[in-house]
Amino acid sequence: MVAAHGQLATALLKSAEGIVGSIPRVAAVDISDSDTRQSIEAKIEKALRRVAADGSVLFLTDIFGASAGNLARQFVSRYDLRIVAGVNLPMLLEVATHRDEENVDKLSRRVEKTGKVAVLDSARMRKTKR
Repeated sequence: MVAAHGQLATALLKSAEGIVGSIPRVAAVDISDSDTRQSIEAKIEKALRRVAADGSVLFLTDIFGASAGNLARQFVSRYDLRIVAGVNLPMLLEVATHRDEENVDKLSRRVEKTGKVAVLDSARMRKTKR
């Protein structure tokens, strides 16, 4: 599951599906400026019910400490929910390609590592000789 501000969640999901094809049991939750606490909670719960086939859910969100992640914490025990902040496209691709191989704990660690490794500063990359 991906939750983010604006249309980021939907855009990330569409981009990932454009690369790997349809991703089953995944939901995008877009959070708008006009959303209230209650409307965000309702969106999250509705999406959780759709994607929680076995009760475990990996919840990817854009910003640590922002509304989506904070409000998702109330569902942690009910859905065996793992929350990882800082979502980017490589993280979502990792979920798409490894979700059936690992439990939610291992997958959350894999996705967190992938997200960190995927962030590079070109000034710090090794220069290769041609």
